[in-house]
Amino acid sequence: MTVKARANENYGIVNWTNENSNEMGTDSTLTITITGDTTLTANFVRDFEGSGTENDPYLIPNTEKWTLLSNRVKEGKGYYGKYFLQTDSIFAGRVYVGAYSHRPFGGIYDGGGHVLEFLDVTLSNKNRAPFICVDGATIQNLHVMGTIKTNNQFVSGLIARVVVNDKTTT
Repeated sequence: MTVKARANENYGIVNWTNENSNEMGTDSTLTITITGDTTLTANFVRDFEGSGTENDPYLIPNTEKWTLLSNRVKEGKGYYGKYFLQTDSIFAGRVYVGAYSHRPFGGIYDGGGHVLEFLDVTLSNKNRAPFICVDGATIQNLHVMGTIKTNNQFVSGLIARVVVNDKTTT
């Protein structure tokens, strides 16, 4: 049997558990073999403080929430028109938001004048930037420090790739 859990906005799945509270998986889609009566529960958690509006943006206070934003965008949440505010300087390491054109970020990211610091000391055969792919996104008030490297046939910088359509990226 395959079941899929769909989280409400600003929530993500933590895991699936059975009637004995045993963890059955952590992806939004779960495929299992059922041999008898079974109860499955999809357990969710609130992703970000805030409501994602201009007056109450989703807050990115630390590396954990930056990584969560990266993961959610890779899962397909583009956050189109949603507002984010970085509330402190963050060491991002090698964590980037987006995954090429099929997983772009489309929100408004305000760095709040803070720093995102990266560490990428190895050459890579992939695009590297804080935002790998954007689609109608706005990125403002953000300082980027550290090293972001790639080889000579791929893009590196603040944004690696912009989806080409009728949306404006700023």
